[in-house]
Amino acid sequence: MKRIIIALIINLLCISVNAQQPPATLLGNWIETQSNEWQYGFFEKFAVFNCAFWEYASVQQKGKTTKIVLQKDGQTVSLSVDQKNDSVLVIKNGKSPRQDFVLMRKRYPDYKTPDNTPFPAPTFRPDSATIIGYYRNFDKFSELPPNAPAWVKDRYFNTVFKMAVSDFISGEQQDYQTTIDSLGRFSLTFPVVNSQETYADWGRLTRQLVFSPGDTLFVFVDITDLIPLGNMDSRNDFYLRDKQILFMGDNARLNNELMQYKSTPGSFDPSETVKKGIVDMDFLKACTGDYENRKNNLENYISTHPHVSGKFRFYKRNWEIYQLAFNLLQYKFYLPASYMRRFSDEYMDYVEKNIPKFNPGVYTLVREYESFIRDYIDYYSGNKTVNYNIGMFLEETGLNTPENIRLADENVSQLASNPLIVEAQEAYARRTFMDMDYHKADSLLQEPVLKELWTTHLYLEDFEQKRMPWQDKDIQVMKTRISNPFLLDKLLTVNNYYAELDSREIEYGESLKNTAYLVNEPNADTIFSKLIDPYKGKVIFADFWGTWCGPCIKNIKTYSHLFEEKFKGKDVIFMYLAHRSPEYAWKNFIKQQQLTGEQIVHYRLPEQQQTLLEQKLNVRNFPTYFIIDRAGNVTDYKVRLHYPVDFENTVKELERVLDIEE
Repeated sequence: MKRIIIALIINLLCISVNAQQPPATLLGNWIETQSNEWQYGFFEKFAVFNCAFWEYASVQQKGKTTKIVLQKDGQTVSLSVDQKNDSVLVIKNGKSPRQDFVLMRKRYPDYKTPDNTPFPAPTFRPDSATIIGYYRNFDKFSELPPNAPAWVKDRYFNTVFKMAVSDFISGEQQDYQTTIDSLGRFSLTFPVVNSQETYADWGRLTRQLVFSPGDTLFVFVDITDLIPLGNMDSRNDFYLRDKQILFMGDNARLNNELMQYKSTPGSFDPSETVKKGIVDMDFLKACTGDYENRKNNLENYISTHPHVSGKFRFYKRNWEIYQLAFNLLQYKFYLPASYMRRFSDEYMDYVEKNIPKFNPGVYTLVREYESFIRDYIDYYSGNKTVNYNIGMFLEETGLNTPENIRLADENVSQLASNPLIVEAQEAYARRTFMDMDYHKADSLLQEPVLKELWTTHLYLEDFEQKRMPWQDKDIQVMKTRISNPFLLDKLLTVNNYYAELDSREIEYGESLKNTAYLVNEPNADTIFSKLIDPYKGKVIFADFWGTWCGPCIKNIKTYSHLFEEKFKGKDVIFMYLAHRSPEYAWKNFIKQQQLTGEQIVHYRLPEQQQTLLEQKLNVRNFPTYFIIDRAGNVTDYKVRLHYPVDFENTVKELERVLDIEE
């Protein structure tokens, strides 16, 4: 009897049945030694396997062997785990053979076998990819060292995970986001077209990740590795130090390799180079010198890590090439106007001979490729002008009466303001500019797929600027230029949207103010007074913007309704003054954003009067913002609603001015 009791006690000491978590010695991420794949992560409250989170159904430990049953959505996985030492496990999954695993430390081990699998051939069809992740220690902010500054909590422990995905076709970057749960877990599915570079959780994870259509990629991050402690300004201490960031699933090998590669620290700043007086061929020399250093660093890495994948080599080599290409053609924007922003023949000869223009594998893979192609075509396009006379539009508009024909020859100004003539002129200019852009791209881009992609980009850019549908005859031309069903459907969908928007009435039309009465006003002070006099006694937030201005549009989309909600029912007027914005684009953007209401007013001044007002207020950039007090005086406060974003302080300033009685 004593022997039975002793045996039971020993068994109780050696076996833990239905434990809530595995032994502490198993916690961590485990990498299979033959394939180098991260396959298992064991943590206190869940396990990671096959790109998913699994619950512990049971954990039974006997000596150095632990039996673990995982469950998820009705599925179960049975594991037998033998622990050789603190960093080596042998795991048997069901009936599969036993496999050896090593514990992941701060640096992912090099892959032992080559992999020359190429990226999938581009199909240019809409698809999606999914990222699933675990930020370990996300729930343990209290354990961080006391010297961590306050901004660390705001940046690294906010509960939103973001992915930024560049769209080669539209030229825009789209942001997608999801919520991180209390344990640091998240999942996000987002659209992709072909294999492409994305930007993961910029400001926190700050990684470029590559996805192909249909990918599911799991990312593990120890959040404490991301926090810059000690010397906060040291790039070596923060960006280049080893971190426990690793990937599981599709394209995991490529992203693990990208994580381990340490590029040469950037020392080349185009703006600083130009400030030093380095221009043209000297700039080219500085730029290419930086590229050679980075390329040599990459090639040295590849030679000393011979098993890095073919995808890694293809992506990184092209990334470096098009980073160089981007810098070379963006250089003109750093030059003073006196240089006319033109390069020497020798400069452009280098670009023509050394930068591949037709590279199908990188159309969506490398973000800078799209920027380079855009700048390359723009450089050779030059200034576009349209010549026409009003007589061209008389028949088209049904205004070809003898009297109007005579006026077209003798007194053009009388016809010029006719709304039908104005509309016909604008449609003609739009069509002509599109033809110029198309034919210029057609002459520079010989590869058919790239031509169609770029032509689609031109149309989408036009939609974004004009915010109007094309006429039926122009749609027929579009169809001759675009044969790819996905691209054509994308354009027709946008065209139908703007056709519907164009027919929609503006809600609260009183917000749009008539400015025709100012067309002959020559005095800027008078113009300013007439604009603000109706709102004396109220605080005015003035926004100088334009339908063509990307930052203006972005800020209106981001902040306008936040401001309105914050000051709803208070003595604040939001005054929008549109600079050189066609009437239809102006009205349709207002409709899109539902940017009307009792506290909102819109002005589209005649061009001369808009210029006078901007000169008076020293408006040199767009967007520009002013706060005008109850007495009609422009305050000294400098509104900053672009980088760095300062929404909260602007709100505080508006509240302060609002509290001051006239």
